[in-house]
Amino acid sequence: MLRNLSIMISCTMLFSCNDNTANGQAAADSVSVSSAPADTAAPAQKTFVSPTKLTGHLDKKNDYWVCDDPEFEASAFDNRKSVYASLSRMDADRNTLGIGLISRKGDVIVPPIYKSIEIGFSYGVCQVGKDDKYGLVDTSGKEIVAPIYDYIGQVEDSMMLVKNSEKYGLINLKGEILIPIQYNALRSAGEGMVSFMTEPQRWGYLNLKNEVIVAPLFTFTERFSNGSVVLQKPGGEDYIIYKNGKIEKK
Repeated sequence: MLRNLSIMISCTMLFSCNDNTANGQAAADSVSVSSAPADTAAPAQKTFVSPTKLTGHLDKKNDYWVCDDPEFEASAFDNRKSVYASLSRMDADRNTLGIGLISRKGDVIVPPIYKSIEIGFSYGVCQVGKDDKYGLVDTSGKEIVAPIYDYIGQVEDSMMLVKNSEKYGLINLKGEILIPIQYNALRSAGEGMVSFMTEPQRWGYLNLKNEVIVAPLFTFTERFSNGSVVLQKPGGEDYIIYKNGKIEKK
């Protein structure tokens, strides 16, 4: 469920050639927070240092953490089994300054400094956003990828698709770039292989060293199984493609 925050919170991407196509479901819902209007005449603000724990108590009836400090406001947990809920930092007029994650014990898991966040972790990472850019934090709240990407996909084969300037690449769970951001489309193909597209209906395969193993000659792509895959060329002929780059007409 996607929940938007404009003034305050009520009660909170698979590898493809565009952001709206998914081979799987997102691991957690995103929360969006609108930015407060900039005030150039406003005095300089002190640097915010996030607390690691907020005093308060768990409202068991409504299932949310009641913060003693009015600067912070937690949303309700999605359900009784949810481990995390969104945490907002508020100004004096109850405008949202930033959003993070809080636990059922009042522990601040992710500091409330972001504009959007996934509620929870998938494979030990959580997506966060600032200024329409996206990054990753780990379960300790440490930022392992600054919000620098236009898009980050969901985890598949321990990798994530990333996009900048309409080009795609792959990063691992540490945020390290595996495949440079230079392709029109990428998909995880399993068994250490990645399919790439140079133009519509022209797919080939890379290894994780960004070496072209199979030239982009095929009209679609599939995942490898036991070291091979069956694809078609534009004429409709079927070919068996092997991980070593060997191609045989079926």
